[in-house]
Amino acid sequence: MLKFQTRRLVATFVLVDVAATSLAWILAYLLRFDATLLGSFIPVTKGVPELSRYLLLLPVIAVLWPAILYFHGLYQLKRGRSRIDEFFAIVFSVLTGTGLTLGAALYFRVYYRFQPEVAPLWEYSQAVFALFFVLDVALLNLGRWALRRYLERMWAAGDNVKRILVAGAGELGRTVAETLLAHRELGYRVVGFLDDAPGPVEHGGLPVLGLLGHAQAVVQAQQIDQIYARLSAGPIPDGPFDGGILFPRGSSGKFRAAEIMDGLVGQALHLKGIELEAVGEHLWHGKVFFRDERVLRNRIDDLSALKKLGLVEGDPKKTTINGKDAWLLFPAKLYCGQSLFDSRRESIIIDYFFTEEIPGYQEKPDFLAGRRGVRVRDEIRMVRPGFYLGRAYLDRVFGLNFTLYNKAIAEKDGPAFVQTGQVKEDCWPGTQPRAYANR
Repeated sequence: MLKFQTRRLVATFVLVDVAATSLAWILAYLLRFDATLLGSFIPVTKGVPELSRYLLLLPVIAVLWPAILYFHGLYQLKRGRSRIDEFFAIVFSVLTGTGLTLGAALYFRVYYRFQPEVAPLWEYSQAVFALFFVLDVALLNLGRWALRRYLERMWAAGDNVKRILVAGAGELGRTVAETLLAHRELGYRVVGFLDDAPGPVEHGGLPVLGLLGHAQAVVQAQQIDQIYARLSAGPIPDGPFDGGILFPRGSSGKFRAAEIMDGLVGQALHLKGIELEAVGEHLWHGKVFFRDERVLRNRIDDLSALKKLGLVEGDPKKTTINGKDAWLLFPAKLYCGQSLFDSRRESIIIDYFFTEEIPGYQEKPDFLAGRRGVRVRDEIRMVRPGFYLGRAYLDRVFGLNFTLYNKAIAEKDGPAFVQTGQVKEDCWPGTQPRAYANR
C-alpha cells in the first residue's frame, strides 16, 4: 500500500508538470506570434508558422521534462521541502531541457540543410524558447504549489498522515512535539513520547508511551511511521553493537525498506533477481565500529540466506564477536556530517556509497549496499551511552529507524551520564542544548 501511494503521488506530480509544461509551450507560441500581444512589439519577419509545427514537439517535451526533473530530485517527495530549493531545481531543470530541445532542433536543421523541403520544419523561433523558459518556470512552480496546498489541507484534516514518536520528553523533545503539532499541514501526527526518566505520564496532552529500551514494542503497538529525537551525535562508537530494526515490515508484509524502495535502482536489482529483503534483513542486526579507522562493518551471523540467492562469492573470513562466530561484511565509511532530516546539528554518518574503496571489500555481497546497489546511508545519534537511535536511507529515501546497543558501554558510562547529562561530542552539536533522555 505504501509503495502504491508513493507511486500514485509521484504520478500526480508528473501529470501536473507535463500539463504545466505543455501549456507553457503553447502560450509561448501565442504570445510570440499573436499580433495583439508580443507580436505588436517584436515584428514577425518570417511569417507566422503553423501551430501544428510547434505541437509536434510536445511528445518530446512530455518525455524529456519528467526525466530531467527526476534527475534534479524533484520527484523525491519530502514533506516540508524548502520552496527556495525547489524553485532553483525547477530553474535548472527547465534551463537544461530548453537547451537540449533547442540544440536538437538546430542539429536537425543543419543535418537537413540540403533538403529544402525538410530543413524549415526544424526551424523554431528562439523568442518562443525564451518565453517558454520564463512561462514554464512560473507554471511549474504554480502547479506544484497548488498540488501541495491540496495535500497540506488533506494532511491537516488527518488524511494519510505519518505517525511520529518523539524520543525524549525533555524540554527540546516537547519543543519538537509542539512544533509538529503547530504545523499539521506537514502531514505529521505526534502520537506520544518515549522516555526513561520518572515523571509525569504525559506532557502537553501527549502520553509517555514507554521506555526508550522498549521502543520496538511501542512502535508495533502504536503503528508508528517514524521516530524523531532532537539529540546531538555523541561520541563516535567503537566496538560491536547489537542492532534492532524498528520498522521491519510494511503493509504488504514485506521488508518495509523494500516496499518503499522505488525508482531505477530498485528496478535494476529486481531484474537481476535480487530481492531487497535479502539485503535489508542483514544490514541492521549488528554492527562493529572501528573508530580509529573511521570504518564500520556489519556483523552477519548467518550467511546461508545470502548464499542461497547466489550473493556470496568464495568463503568470507570468519571472526568471533562476543564468543559467537560471525562474518564482517558490507563495510562503510564513518564520519560526522549533515543530517538529511535535521540540519541544525551533525549526525554520525555510516556511508556505504564508496564501500568498494575500503580495505577488505568483497564484491559479493558488499556491492549491494553501495552505489551500484541500494545506496544505503545511515545516520545515528546517541540517546544515552551505549544506546544510539538511527535513521536508514536508501537512495536518499527514508527507509526505517533502528537502534544500536552495547551493554558494556551502557553499564560503564550510563550512571555518570544520568547524573550530569554531559557526554563527549565528536561531531558539531549545534547551537541549542542537548536534549537527553534522563533530563
